[in-house]
Amino acid sequence: MDQPLRILVVDDEIDLVRMLRTHLEAEGYQVITASNGITALSLLAQDRFDLLIVDVKIPDMSGLDIVRAARQVDGNVAIIMMTAYATVETVIEALRLGADDFLVKPFRVNFALLPMVERCLAARRPLDPAQPSMAEVS
Repeated sequence: MDQPLRILVVDDEIDLVRMLRTHLEAEGYQVITASNGITALSLLAQDRFDLLIVDVKIPDMSGLDIVRAARQVDGNVAIIMMTAYATVETVIEALRLGADDFLVKPFRVNFALLPMVERCLAARRPLDPAQPSMAEVS
């Protein structure tokens, strides 16, 4: 049996995180959440994910910093940035750092997020089980 694809959701809005978890798990994904950047970076160091969904504004750091760190750990991870405060500059910077797509809050999960998740995951290669995690390299 195939392992479910793993998604890390990073956002400090508890209700949004719960909603995303519910919808993504209903689609068969394994969802791990972090409400701050320190926890997200720790999870990225310990494990690998197929997709990150990261808010631009989180309490202890910018979501852009998480994108930068995630790309250093795994250049193949798919990344969706989301924010309620979208500016052209933020979108350009997120894409320059390696985000695959950008979602402006509020959004409709079934019509915006789920198709975006499917597109981003389809565009990346499957995880190579032989590739060590950052924890194994350190």
